Amino acid sequence: MSKFILSVKKHYKAFIIYGLIDIVIGISIFLVFYFAINVKTFIGAIDGVGVAGAILLAAFIFVWLSRNGAFDTMSYGFSQLFSSMFGKKANKYNDFAGYKENKNTKREAASYAYFMHLFVSLLFFIAFAVLEIIYHTVPLFA
Repeated sequence: MSKFILSVKKHYKAFIIYGLIDIVIGISIFLVFYFAINVKTFIGAIDGVGVAGAILLAAFIFVWLSRNGAFDTMSYGFSQLFSSMFGKKANKYNDFAGYKENKNTKREAASYAYFMHLFVSLLFFIAFAVLEIIYHTVPLFA
């Protein structure tokens, strides 16, 4: 937890920028889903907020997996393929271990700003829960 707090203090601008971008993306997804796909009803608002939260959560999961090295093998393979096909220089990495070591050192220095995807998606899920509670308790919407 202390690494995360130090990362927030060190890269606070990145956290703010990621958060604002995620909010804009989430609101855009909501508006597209509300106005284009569903009719403009309360159910459409609930669906739009839920879909926006789910997409942002999926983005967090993919970035988190990538940061933990889940796609390193594919990344190494494609970099070797394209550098051997189109590169004018020799391949930078002769083995996967060197590639992975270089990636891990870069990852340790990087920020944890991708956690803003999780935070903003949780905000959308809270809004989803509130709208669901309103929909099921207020007799006007039932």
